[in-house]
Amino acid sequence: MFYVSDTIEKRHLMIRSFYDKDHVCIAVLLASTDFEWTLRRAIVSLGIDPTADIRTVIKMYHKLIDYSNLWDKQVAKNNKIRNKKPWASVRLSVLISNWDFLTKEALPFRNQIIHGFNTSPGLDHARDRCEAILYASKSIVDFSLSHGVDLYKRLPTRRRTKPQLKSINKKLR
Repeated sequence: MFYVSDTIEKRHLMIRSFYDKDHVCIAVLLASTDFEWTLRRAIVSLGIDPTADIRTVIKMYHKLIDYSNLWDKQVAKNNKIRNKKPWASVRLSVLISNWDFLTKEALPFRNQIIHGFNTSPGLDHARDRCEAILYASKSIVDFSLSHGVDLYKRLPTRRRTKPQLKSINKKLR
C-alpha cells in the first residue's frame, strides 16, 4: 500500500481519504503503520552503529517504548545529530511535542481497534487520534530532513570499520 517513493504529503492525503464514519478505523491503522515505518527508517538512518547491526536489533522491536529506548541510544546520543546540545533535547519524547497524547491515547486506540475492543468509534474521536499519529510521523520526517536524511529515498549506510570486523570475527569463533 505504501512505497518508499511516496511523499509524506501523498501518503498522509491517502490516509485522510478514509476519514468517514465507516472507514475511520482504517485511517488509524494506516497512520500507525506509517508512523512505525517512519520511526524505524529514522533510527536506521540516523543511528550510530552500523546499519546492518541496527536492522538486526530493530527486527525484535514492536512496542513504542522499545523504539524510544533505541532512539535514545542510537540517535539522541549521536554527536553528529546533537550538535553540542544536551542529548535529552533530541530524545523522541521531546521531539514529538504531542508525546503524551500519542502514547496514552492515539497508539492505545490503535491497539483497541486491532484487538476488537473499539471497532465503531466516533468520527471526531478517531480523527483526533489519527491526526496525532500523522503529526508524530511528520515530526520525525522533518527532524530527519533537518539532518540531511530523506526517509523517502534510499537511506545512507554505515559500515563496520576493520577493527570492528576483527572483534566481531573473534566473538564468532
